[in-house]
Amino acid sequence: MRPKTLLLLSTAAAAVLAAAACSRCSAPAAPHDPPAPAEPKPGDPLLKVDGITITFGDVLPLVEYFDTLSREGSRRTKMQRVIEEYALPLQFARREFLQEREKELAEAKGLRAVCGNVLELEEKSTAFRPTRKRIKPRDVEIPIARFLFDKLHQGAVSDPIELPQGYTVVGSFELVEAQLLFDDLCDSLQVTFYTPQLHDTQAYEHWLAALQARLMRLDKKATWYHPDYRDAVPSWLLP
Repeated sequence: MRPKTLLLLSTAAAAVLAAAACSRCSAPAAPHDPPAPAEPKPGDPLLKVDGITITFGDVLPLVEYFDTLSREGSRRTKMQRVIEEYALPLQFARREFLQEREKELAEAKGLRAVCGNVLELEEKSTAFRPTRKRIKPRDVEIPIARFLFDKLHQGAVSDPIELPQGYTVVGSFELVEAQLLFDDLCDSLQVTFYTPQLHDTQAYEHWLAALQARLMRLDKKATWYHPDYRDAVPSWLLP
């Protein structure tokens, strides 16, 4: 009788295992984590304001430069700063001063075409009242700092750099690196080609304050923003 008992027990055990296997097969699958948002492309829109579109390509290259200077602060906070200080006013200046900017760009390109290095820029820019001074990264606009504080650009001349005020051509005589990147010191030369309405700091700040005040009065400030990047939009632009 013992062999028959063992056979019955073995058969029962096999049935239990089979039932368990079937139970696992029929159980609902565990929920998956939602997919991470796709990495935006440079041409993808980030923000739309008053008919102006700001793309990721307008913002992220300058944020990446901020990252080289300091890892402190979130990436979204840096995006806010780039939008507010550079990308947004640049797009509105392009629209408002189109003809003036075309003229200034032509002059900037003309100067750059005859200057192969910073010494030639100093020599051939006297008619444009260039400015030579020692600066730190925080002393100049972000696109200018990107060029001047690259050690590979010592002695070199930039192509025209676009700013909300117009264009500028810059050159680096010497870059003295410090322990902290924010303390690097550049002996720089800057030749500006600014639109007459934004020709100095006071005129530009007045225009920028008026622009921000006008946008804040709109019923819809940001008419659209990328849903995954709401916290990268300056708070005063949000509905």
